[in-house]
Amino acid sequence: MGNHSVRDRRAEIRAYMAEHQVNYTTAKRAVELRISQQPPVLIPITSTWCDPGCDGSPHPGATCRTWYPFLHSRPVGAFDVCQAAALPGDRVRSLCHRFTDGRQFGAGGIAPTWLLALIYAMLLDEQPELAPDPRRLRDAVNAGDLSAVDMLMQPLDRAAVDLVHPDTDRWWNATHPRLTAFAARVLDDPATQEDTQPWDVTVLEHRNRVTTLAQRWEQAQKERRNWHGYLEREALVWNMLKDPLDAVLLAQAGGHARDTPVDVDGRRMRIILPIWGPAGPPVAYDVKPVDAPVHNFDLERCDAASCRGDAAHAAE
Repeated sequence: MGNHSVRDRRAEIRAYMAEHQVNYTTAKRAVELRISQQPPVLIPITSTWCDPGCDGSPHPGATCRTWYPFLHSRPVGAFDVCQAAALPGDRVRSLCHRFTDGRQFGAGGIAPTWLLALIYAMLLDEQPELAPDPRRLRDAVNAGDLSAVDMLMQPLDRAAVDLVHPDTDRWWNATHPRLTAFAARVLDDPATQEDTQPWDVTVLEHRNRVTTLAQRWEQAQKERRNWHGYLEREALVWNMLKDPLDAVLLAQAGGHARDTPVDVDGRRMRIILPIWGPAGPPVAYDVKPVDAPVHNFDLERCDAASCRGDAAHAAE
């Protein structure tokens, strides 16, 4: 088949369907059988971790394996620290486990945790300067320092929390098109194919994870008939992903958590959303009156300096 993209492979399956007048499953099996009959190519892998930017000269004849918190699905250190350091998907599971009750974020929950993993993958691809320093991350994992891992992840978390803001206009006009373009670019790139061997096994494994996430996004955009016979897309409750991101940033940088009573110019208000800047605690908050109904979404933006926490209100 050559070095085809995911879409090219699907096109070959459809061509097989048209030529042989069979269904998609039969055509897919036939194409996969043809691939499986090709002789395997065995490539030795170095037994030691490679430094970032390794060109393979320290281990001639073997492909690189740059450091990653998991080796053959086993953590290289304390599990909770390795999980928090492993991008893109394992860190999402770590945040949801540590900073949520888990009911909406685990199996059967409505929060699309895979979506946050896709956002992490997109940010790492489009803004690589946000990625944590690999040497410092490795040192933090080896030391078992979970707080240091979270601190190194702060730039990435701050960029991600801005993309899952509850504002619907921002989601549909900015974040959603950006994710769609990223997923299309991943699936159309011949380098994302399994038969395109990179020199680094860790890069290959990351590439496969990102391809799976892009396929999941593409699947979520397809309309399907619901139980009532109407066509609809999968509902993605993206705003729920802001809660664990806010929680980990507040734990590192400080600030008022959600539902904290504060005094704003003599008025009793309640924190609804912290607004993050490039560094430090929240620069502003979206608030509403303490006695406002739960489903009152008329929020007021106020500067962080004008939100004064009140111990008496917090005790209430």
